[in-house]
Amino acid sequence: MSSRGMQSLTQKKGSTLVENISIPSDLEKKTTLQLAEIKHACLAMVGFLGFAIQAATTGKGPLNNWATFFS
Repeated sequence: MSSRGMQSLTQKKGSTLVENISIPSDLEKKTTLQLAEIKHACLAMVGFLGFAIQAATTGKGPLNNWATFFS
């Protein structure tokens, strides 16, 4: 990515994208965000488990099953 493209991603001159991501200083908001992150990770693991069970049961991947379902 060019420096011009990177500059458009930043909000203020001289900062990087990582500097613009902030961790809240409020303890209650921080714990709420941590809990949300854990919930999203658990949901992602359940989704992946669904893909794995589907592949083991049908012998095909999710895209092949999707194509079969809609044809």
